[in-house]
Amino acid sequence: MNTEYLGGAHDIVKRFFCETMRSLDYTIYIDPMWLNPNDERDGELFALLGVKHVRHWSARPGRTCLLIDPAIGVAERPNRTHVSIDRIADELVRHSIVFALDQSFSRSTDRQVQMSRKLNTLSRRGAAGFYYDSSAKFLFTSRTASHLESVKLRLRAMGVPEQRIFEGLHEPRRETPAGSRPTAAAY
Repeated sequence: MNTEYLGGAHDIVKRFFCETMRSLDYTIYIDPMWLNPNDERDGELFALLGVKHVRHWSARPGRTCLLIDPAIGVAERPNRTHVSIDRIADELVRHSIVFALDQSFSRSTDRQVQMSRKLNTLSRRGAAGFYYDSSAKFLFTSRTASHLESVKLRLRAMGVPEQRIFEGLHEPRRETPAGSRPTAAAY
């Protein structure tokens, strides 16, 4: 763990989201992907966020949420700095909600397009999702839409502006020539 960043702006935003989830009666776990397993200060991060390490998770009554904290963000394929979309979807078997810091965006493509692609990929895996869209982007996912609706309502009630909650771009249906049938690519 690079202790220079402990308690920085991203950690404060993470704490805000952890407090939000606690206010909705979730127990929060964390997978701090970027931590050095031998670092003595990882307990300071857990205390700052008020979370438990995911290795302490066990099936029990009540709703849980998992914060996956990669060094960079969410990607199609996992590596040491990115969590994969497949891993996020797989974690939804154990947790009601999974959320992750996502700073993994190409500068050559519109970020809303990239966020929409990730949301669409999750949708194909049976999960709904939305982004908190700011300089520190967070992806929230669940297999139960009502869980996400509760989170969005709470965020709005706490004063988060509507434009910060991004649910994806809705592409208009492509027109087809008169008399022809649309193909799958037309949607």
